[in-house]
Amino acid sequence: MAASPELFRSTFMRIEQPAQPDALPQEEGFSTIGQLYSAILKKLEEYDRTAGRTYDISRQSEQWNFGDSGGTVVLVRDLESAKKAVNEIVEQGEGRT
Repeated sequence: MAASPELFRSTFMRIEQPAQPDALPQEEGFSTIGQLYSAILKKLEEYDRTAGRTYDISRQSEQWNFGDSGGTVVLVRDLESAKKAVNEIVEQGEGRT
């Protein structure tokens, strides 16, 4: 499908809408990007409970240039830092609930 104002309005803008405060995380079929990030956090918690591992940081980089948009690089070492990384994305305006 070719890019058009209608495509952006009906698809991309709809996905980028914040989730309602009472929207539950979903396994699939997300209505908003906020629901996706909530589901990611839920899965990270499940992974931590079942695997209880730390994360391999050997392929992660702290060398990022965010320009004037702010943001902080978070190396993901464990559940706490994984949550911090996802929350950093949400705080920057992606998936805000």
